[in-house]
Amino acid sequence: VEVVWSTGAAVTRFAWWDGEYYDETLSLEDGHVRLERMNSGAPLLNSHSSYDLRSIVGSVVPGSTAIKDGQATARVRLAATDDCADIVAKVKDGHIRNVSVGYIVHEYTVREPGDGKRKEMRATDWEPIEVSLVAIPADAGAQLRSRSAGRGGLTPCVIRGLPGEERTVEMPKDNE
Repeated sequence: VEVVWSTGAAVTRFAWWDGEYYDETLSLEDGHVRLERMNSGAPLLNSHSSYDLRSIVGSVVPGSTAIKDGQATARVRLAATDDCADIVAKVKDGHIRNVSVGYIVHEYTVREPGDGKRKEMRATDWEPIEVSLVAIPADAGAQLRSRSAGRGGLTPCVIRGLPGEERTVEMPKDNE
């Protein structure tokens, strides 16, 4: 099944370090996305559940990840096991059609619009680590194409463009 796992759409997030909301965008520009994990066969999970191997419902087909025309795509292979049969049937019947990407951000660039709008934090160095089948995606364009079809530890992240400073903060390892 081919999936669109990101369109770079803005998603409203909460900044726990300053207590304000911001719009996060995942840049799909050349050199901004580390695709090694995806292209080596990243897992396809049930709703970002990464604590149990039973949550794996398939995997990304190695080498199938591409970014073109504002869409990040990949082919995924669904598991042919009894424990995944219900999910696979719902994908084939078109009832499950939304996806989401789990990722690590290594660097953000901040833009303050200054007109009363929320600041934008644009991930300019980030790494997708899994794709999930989900009920409701953060990026409305993240969908299955071919058919009608957890958190642990912290990762340093550089935030550029903050007024008067550049700082490194500890971010959750995988954002949803």
